[in-house]
Amino acid sequence: MSWKKYFKTVDTGSLSPLSGRANTPDSAFRNYQSQLPEVYIGHPNRIERYMQYESMDMDSEVNTAIDILAEFCTMKSPENGTPFTFKFKEDPTETEVKVLGEQLKNWTSLNDFNKRIFKMFRNVLKYGDQTFIRDPETFEWFWVEPQNVIKVVVNEAKGKAPE
Repeated sequence: MSWKKYFKTVDTGSLSPLSGRANTPDSAFRNYQSQLPEVYIGHPNRIERYMQYESMDMDSEVNTAIDILAEFCTMKSPENGTPFTFKFKEDPTETEVKVLGEQLKNWTSLNDFNKRIFKMFRNVLKYGDQTFIRDPETFEWFWVEPQNVIKVVVNEAKGKAPE
């Protein structure tokens, strides 16, 4: 008795996960006119989920668990004094380490990550995402309340702009 009597083999590369039909050149982009959608809206009940996450955060055990995880994940690195560390595949040169370290310190200072990283990471654990607007001139990140983001409109000439 062969397993082929009960199961049939399927070429996994030929079926679309969206429709179950054979792949067509535009199957992944069927919902959009181009590969880059002009409007990102997200899941329809995203705001309701955020309210549910807020109510879950009111539970003392959930709140404590998120705080503990965020605290351990955002501790300062003893090597560079920032909440970030470098992992290199190969041994870096001393110059590379120095340049990258200085740039990391500047970027951390610019965005005030030593103060903000705990809350940012905690919100990523809580909501599953975090929204920022980057100033194109200074490259500073400005935090946006997730409930206030309805959609992001993409104008390739001007970049992404929240509404």
